[in-house]
Amino acid sequence: IHGFGGCMEQWSNQTKYFVHFFDQLYFELPGHGENQPSERKSFSMDLVLQNIESECSAYKHKSKIGIAHSYGCAVLSLLVERQLYSFDFLVFCAPCLFCPISEFAKTIVLRTPNWIVNVIRLLDRIGGPRSLFIQRCLNNKRNELTQCMINWSKSFNTNNLKLFLSALKWPFFKESVVSTPIVVVHGTDDMICCCDRTLKLCKNLFSNSECIAVKNCGHQIMLEYDELVNALIFERIRNRFNVEIGTIDFCTNELLPKCPFKKKEKWLDTDSFGSIFYNFLPMKVKRI
Repeated sequence: IHGFGGCMEQWSNQTKYFVHFFDQLYFELPGHGENQPSERKSFSMDLVLQNIESECSAYKHKSKIGIAHSYGCAVLSLLVERQLYSFDFLVFCAPCLFCPISEFAKTIVLRTPNWIVNVIRLLDRIGGPRSLFIQRCLNNKRNELTQCMINWSKSFNTNNLKLFLSALKWPFFKESVVSTPIVVVHGTDDMICCCDRTLKLCKNLFSNSECIAVKNCGHQIMLEYDELVNALIFERIRNRFNVEIGTIDFCTNELLPKCPFKKKEKWLDTDSFGSIFYNFLPMKVKRI
């Protein structure tokens, strides 16, 4: 699950890597990316959680691993906390577990006319790599990453931004979440969620956690250091479940045994190496 203002496309490097080993579900939150619902009620976080639970419960996989970025980590926590769905293992990438802005700042944003917010956002995007938005989100400002972030910002229109902002809910961290095994991966130069503060918080909240700080990395950790994040997630999953998942011969792109998490016959008779988009209001789901 991606975070506030993100989209499924942010996970493209993980999709390519993990498709060889796991069945995957990617959720696009309402108002983000290609998921543009026409009804205001689609932004209800309760409805979002119900739809994620319904989609995940359709698959009877033995081991279930939840991976999220930024506000997506709060969504996963809510899902577990409300006992709507349980995971065997969680991975939080640059988690945003509490509202990073004050209620006063939130109220100002919601009350400011859309055309003023649009002008401010447009002027900021014109700055490219020097824009405040890019400076806060990326530490490694490669041209392709900067352009992707700007495009994603454009697709997240101001009306949807306000609707989603007003619908945000945050977990209370009950025992069901706290006891779930969690790996937290965070960039040291994250300007959205302070790395030191977040890792200390996670160590105190989660009794069964491993916290990893990645140097010289910003908030978009799975984009800036995708190979490192993929390797960290892969190794933790392999160690956690104590299985030989197998390896990839990247020269021939062939899977070398073993691959116990890949259950092609259970994936709704769908080619698990392909991808299917469909509307599951208010969610958009990518099944791989």
